[in-house]
Amino acid sequence: MVGLLATVNFSNSTSVTVPFAATCGANCGQATGAIPSGGGATWTLAQTSNTGSVSNASSPETTALNFWTLTNTSTTIGISSISLVGGPANGNVVFDRDRVTALGAATGGQIGSPNSDFGVTFSTTSTNPFPADTGAASSYAVTVTYSNIVTFFSPQPCTGAAFNANNVVTGCGDLWQTVTFSFATPTTFVGAVGTNATLHFFQDTDQIEPGAIPEPLTLGLVSSGLLAIAVRRYQLAKRKT
Repeated sequence: MVGLLATVNFSNSTSVTVPFAATCGANCGQATGAIPSGGGATWTLAQTSNTGSVSNASSPETTALNFWTLTNTSTTIGISSISLVGGPANGNVVFDRDRVTALGAATGGQIGSPNSDFGVTFSTTSTNPFPADTGAASSYAVTVTYSNIVTFFSPQPCTGAAFNANNVVTGCGDLWQTVTFSFATPTTFVGAVGTNATLHFFQDTDQIEPGAIPEPLTLGLVSSGLLAIAVRRYQLAKRKT
């Protein structure tokens, strides 16, 4: 996960961009920093295990096991949005979802890009026991956008019946370089006195490199837009991290 960038935008019109770092061994990743003009308040985004782990591969969106945790210690300055930016320049991290289009239904664990694996689309709930989101509000309205689709140089069909209408040259629709999630007004991601704002969510990540096909990362890291901006054209070969 080292190299993945988190750009955090705040309600006071400031922003910061921080790279993820491995903080507790191979299965951890974290980005953290001070909130500009926040009086010492901080934000942290962390994940501590395999983002692709599920209890039912036929329903990955509802049975994901390992969540990300976002916190904000400020009681006055909220987080308005976060963009997680991967791709060749940023750790070769990509985001794998279980959907073909923004408004389409979940595929039920089908594989889109050849030799990849099923994905877990950004979600904030699970059928499994799930910690409550905390802060000034007990839940947060979140809008999610994927951008910079992953493409292949060599023409190949996408796998899985749900992806048959797409092709790898323009992108199957499961793998993306960037995911952005925004908190809807008036719901603000800001803490209350004595309580940090905390959001838990799921999002699968893969890692790609020249000559490799994406496969779920053991490092954990985060749907509406379909901005088809191709990444650098290079072949992918299967790689497990």
